[in-house]
Amino acid sequence: MKKTVFTLVLIGCFLFSHLTAYGIFQTNQVPEYIKIGLFFESTGRESVNIGGQNLNLIDNTTGQNLISSLPNSIEVVPYRGTIYLSEQSYVSFSEAYMETELLNMLSSEKAFVYLKNGRYFIASQNPGINFNLGTSTTENSILLLTHDKSPIAGYFEAENLMITSSEEKIKIHTSDYRGGVSFKIGTNNRLTVINVLKLEEYLYGVVPNEMPASWNIEALKAQAISARNFAVKNLNKYSKLGFNLCSTTASQVYKGLSSEHRNSNSAVDSTKGQLLYYNNDIAEVYYHSSSGGQTENSENIWSASFPYLKGVQDPYSLGSPHDNWEVEFTKEQIDKLLKDRNIQIGSFVGIEVSQKSQNNRAMKVVIKGSLGNHSLEKESIRSFFSLKSNFFTLNTQTNTSQNINVIQTTNTDYSERALFNDLRSVLSGSSDERDFENIDNFYTDKIIFSGKGWGHGVGLSQYGAKKMGELGFTYQEILQHYFTDVHIK
Repeated sequence: MKKTVFTLVLIGCFLFSHLTAYGIFQTNQVPEYIKIGLFFESTGRESVNIGGQNLNLIDNTTGQNLISSLPNSIEVVPYRGTIYLSEQSYVSFSEAYMETELLNMLSSEKAFVYLKNGRYFIASQNPGINFNLGTSTTENSILLLTHDKSPIAGYFEAENLMITSSEEKIKIHTSDYRGGVSFKIGTNNRLTVINVLKLEEYLYGVVPNEMPASWNIEALKAQAISARNFAVKNLNKYSKLGFNLCSTTASQVYKGLSSEHRNSNSAVDSTKGQLLYYNNDIAEVYYHSSSGGQTENSENIWSASFPYLKGVQDPYSLGSPHDNWEVEFTKEQIDKLLKDRNIQIGSFVGIEVSQKSQNNRAMKVVIKGSLGNHSLEKESIRSFFSLKSNFFTLNTQTNTSQNINVIQTTNTDYSERALFNDLRSVLSGSSDERDFENIDNFYTDKIIFSGKGWGHGVGLSQYGAKKMGELGFTYQEILQHYFTDVHIK
């Protein structure tokens, strides 16, 4: 049987200081390294294929390179079954490995080195090996396998280990990533896969996936700083799962080395380390596709209010593909939406925009049913109807007579008279439009949301940034237009 030779290499001070930046020794507010969850919870993996030149297993706790020159392709799997450990432990991987080599020559069973609590043990998944395997563990384990499924090594999940490559990249399944990869065992015994890399290199894989790399360099620079701010301010978002941010729109879209572009990399490099500040604090930064001509206050979309996240007039966003859009719903479709979400208000009979922000976005919508009402507020309006934005008005289309009551308010306060007139109509069975205030059409087949822009509307408009860059504005001017009283340093 072909044997793979592993060498224990103790890392000198230079490499030690380089590796400790991967996580546990970071104390600065702006970290050099960041951990990105690629697969976790429902997307967790039963196994992960890792490839690269001169793969190494690194112990971030001690700064040691535990295993050098792993095979160029290995499989990583979670394991919750019993693993039998030798009674004797060893102080180094090389010492334990020499014993496993000897054992494997004398037995058809496969022994391997297992790391737990900083000590090395001879391990096997089979108790039949005669090597004083007197103890066992059923704790969460991670195993490294060769192409023929033979274990190379295993370790207790709680160990802070990572696989790296001597190259700049490591292959995780079919995609290339910078930095290294570490693992946790998540739900349903599936692997949580974490890419660990420098913050600036993470941005290489974010910017071209949040803004087209073909756009002008000033817009890309504004995007790079916005993405950097977002990352720094959200480092604890997934701390319970063992990483900082995920790779999807729930954080920022990140697709690794394979998605990088020289233009967006240049924008990251030319703004390296730069962040937006309000006074002396790093600013909470948000961005969206297009504002539709007016951005929004943060408290009108979520709950927190920030002095620099205030709505501004945004003519630069006009002319985007999302200037005007429409979404139509029939009574039956809204009934289905209510049913699918287990909202029990009877049959759908009416809808009212009961509150708008000073920037003309819907802040409260009341869906009226035959048995009661259901209110939607702020971002829940957009998600419920799958709208591009809350910047809309309600219109109707009539072909046959179905009683759908549409009330349009232009005030930021709830219209008591509209509610009273609506109630009076329901009680009396009247369909006289003169009894209603701000009703577009009482007899209607469809409700039409006529909207502007795409996204929550808070902070940077990406299409607006594109237009400002084309008009000659610098990235500093772009950011200071969308974020009130901020500075860059």
